[in-house]
Amino acid sequence: MFGVSLNIVKGNDLESISTDVTANLPLLSLFILVPLISIPMKMEGYFDSVKHFMKKMIGRPRKIFASFSFVLFCLGPILNLGSIRLMHEMLDDLKIHPILLAKSYLVGFSTVVLWSPYIASVALVLFYLDIPIADYLPVGLAAALIQLLIGNLLFKIWAKGHVHDEKDDLSFTEPQKDHAHHKKILSLFGTLFFLLGLIFLLEAQTKWSMMFLVSLLAFIYPVTWCFVKNRLKEFSTHLKMYQTQTSNLLNNEIVLFLSAGLFGRALSGTSFVDCIQTFLYYIADRSFLLFSVAIMVTILTLTFIGVHQIVVVTVLLTQIDPGSVGSEPVALALLLMTSWSMASIISPINPLNLLVSNSVKQPSLFVGFKWNGLYLLSTCIVGILFVCLIH
Repeated sequence: MFGVSLNIVKGNDLESISTDVTANLPLLSLFILVPLISIPMKMEGYFDSVKHFMKKMIGRPRKIFASFSFVLFCLGPILNLGSIRLMHEMLDDLKIHPILLAKSYLVGFSTVVLWSPYIASVALVLFYLDIPIADYLPVGLAAALIQLLIGNLLFKIWAKGHVHDEKDDLSFTEPQKDHAHHKKILSLFGTLFFLLGLIFLLEAQTKWSMMFLVSLLAFIYPVTWCFVKNRLKEFSTHLKMYQTQTSNLLNNEIVLFLSAGLFGRALSGTSFVDCIQTFLYYIADRSFLLFSVAIMVTILTLTFIGVHQIVVVTVLLTQIDPGSVGSEPVALALLLMTSWSMASIISPINPLNLLVSNSVKQPSLFVGFKWNGLYLLSTCIVGILFVCLIH
C-alpha cells in the first residue's frame, strides 16, 4: 500500500505501478521452481542414505553437529528451508538435545545464504548488481566455509562443558547396507556438483541471466530425469504433492517478493532515499569499515523489528552504487549477503528462525540470541573484516 501510494504521489500511472510489481518476478520464479530439483533426489533414495548415516552418529554430539551443518550446507541450495524440515523429520524420533539441533540448523543454513545461486538472496543481489555468478561464487563460497568453520569451533568449545560423547547406538548402524548408502551419498554429491557446474557453463556460454538459467534448469532437469529413468507415473505423484505444498506454503512469500520489488522501486527518487544515500555516501567517504558496519546494523535492526530482508536489501540495492562508495560490486554483494544471513538468525519473524524455534519448541529469541548469540557476533565481525579485505 505504501509503495502504491508513493507511485501515485510521484504521478506514475497504472502501467508504471504494474512494472514495479513485477520487478522481482524472476526471483519469484526461481524461488518456486528450484525445489523441483529435489524430486529426483527423493525418488533415488538419496535422503534415506543421509538419514542412515545421521542415525549412526547418535551419541556423538560433535560429529552430529558437524554432519548436520554440512548436510544443510549441501542440501540447502536445492531444498531451501525444506532441508531443515527434511532433517528434522528424519531425526524426529531420536532424542537429540534441542540446543544442538538449533545451533546446527542455524549455522548450517545461514552459510547457504552466502553462496548458492539457487537461493533467492544471492540471486536477488547478483541480479541488481549485475554480477556474474562466476565472479561472486569464489568469494561467497570462501566466506560460507569460514562461517561454517566458526560455527563448528564455537560448538566444540560449548560442547566441552555441556555434552559428552557416548557410544554409538548399534541398532541404527545396519553395516550390511553401508556400501550401498555410500554409493548413494557419492551420487548425491555428484549430482549437486553437476548442477552447480552446469550453471557456470551455461552462463559463460549463453550470457543469459543467472536467475533465468537456474529456473530453466530447475524445470528441465527433473523432467528429463523422469523420462530417462522411465518413472513418469511416480514423478507425477511427487509433482502433485509439490503443487499442493507450494500453494499452501508459499502464498506469503509470493506477496512478499512482489511487494518488496514495488516498494523498492517506489522509494527511488524520494527525498527520504536521498537522505539515506547522502548519509551512506558520507560515511563511505570517511571509512569503508564504518560504511560496512552501518549497512549491517541497518539490516539487522530493521529485520529484528519485523521488516523482511528482501525489502531492506532491495531498497539498498536500488539506491547504492558500488563505485560511489569506493567498493567493488562483489564486496558490496558479500556485505549484503552476510547481513542477510545474520538477520535470518536474529529476526523473530524470519522463516528460518521461526522454523527452527518451532522445531525445537523454544522461543525465537532463545534460539537466535541466547543459543547463537556468540556465533552471530563472531560471524558479523569476521564477515565485515573479510569484506573490507576484498573491497
